Amino acid sequence: VLITYAIALLVGEALRDVRYAGRDPEAVDLSTDPEVPKSSKWHSFSGLFILLKRRIHFSRCVLSQIIKVVLNIFENLVLGKNVRTFVPT
Repeated sequence: VLITYAIALLVGEALRDVRYAGRDPEAVDLSTDPEVPKSSKWHSFSGLFILLKRRIHFSRCVLSQIIKVVLNIFENLVLGKNVRTFVPT
């Protein structure tokens, strides 16, 4: 259940960045907030809310690009890539 929540949260945040911040689907960077005005809907909705409740439509191409980026981020989180450690790998 928590893995599903984590993936849904990442996908929702990426959708929010593409839709309301105008980011390129291949260049979604969830580690930083985009530069958007305070009146933007980006500040009004969480990514998970957008994924579950808003009826936002994207083309298959855009969705597949977003999914690729999100799965790469999730893989880095799970495998511990780009994480400081003193244990040799």
